[in-house]
Amino acid sequence: MKKEFTVEIEGKEWQEAQDKAFEKAVKNVKIDGFRKGKAPKDVFLKKYGKESLFMDAADMVLQDAYTKMLEEHKEEELVAQPDITLKSIDENKVVFNFTLTTRPEVKLGKYKGLKVKKEKVEATEDEINATIEQMRSRYAEVAPKESGIVEDGDTAIIDFEGFKDGVAFDGGKGENYSLKIGSNTFIPG
Repeated sequence: MKKEFTVEIEGKEWQEAQDKAFEKAVKNVKIDGFRKGKAPKDVFLKKYGKESLFMDAADMVLQDAYTKMLEEHKEEELVAQPDITLKSIDENKVVFNFTLTTRPEVKLGKYKGLKVKKEKVEATEDEINATIEQMRSRYAEVAPKESGIVEDGDTAIIDFEGFKDGVAFDGGKGENYSLKIGSNTFIPG
């Protein structure tokens, strides 16, 4: 179940985030007439604009906005990470939109007293025999054959290598492969 919540960060908290974003940004900026990282805020803003600080400031307050939203909606049981959208941003405030995936509310309908029609299943003698034969084959113990030749129904342990136009191909080689003779599960030839 998806639910959307909006959180606004404004006032002193937003201004402090912009100030911290300036302190971080100015360290890496060289403005003529000032040492690297020492330009005053008004000179920095004149050259780069206040908008240059907004995204860093938004990143700084995002975790607080998320925590604030969770505290306001403690009753919501999250089942996935939220989708976060930056709805708007300017010098006065930043607005985040959180789309949460919550556990859906399940309301049981009337289930007591329901009648269930049981279907009678009948198996024919042939179906029973076929199932027994499948189980025999599946769980049969393999024992070495002492003498004689390999016949249909016997299991042979083989090594093989496949060739196409006289050239061996990838995946066409195997060792100690268990093959039931007459099962038609192996490549002819």
